[in-house]
Amino acid sequence: MKTASVHQTKTHLSRMLKEVQAGETIIILNGTKPVARLTAIKRADIYRASELPAHHRDPFDRLLVAAALGATATIVTPDETIHKYPVSYRW
Repeated sequence: MKTASVHQTKTHLSRMLKEVQAGETIIILNGTKPVARLTAIKRADIYRASELPAHHRDPFDRLLVAAALGATATIVTPDETIHKYPVSYRW
């Protein structure tokens, strides 16, 4: 698993996305603190999204919930509709 600073991420996002598409996971650091994980969407996430209740009309948001559930990740959002899903969230 690779790491990158926020500045490196802003500067090299295109290259980093190619690495993620190839299977790499990249942890984004703010100083020395991990603040985000850049990872590919998996087929299982797409299937999981199709099985979720349609609380949210936006399919991307359901996919985000499904990916977070699969990765045991927290979603940072003010979107109260996301809160209806059994996913960890903060705001």
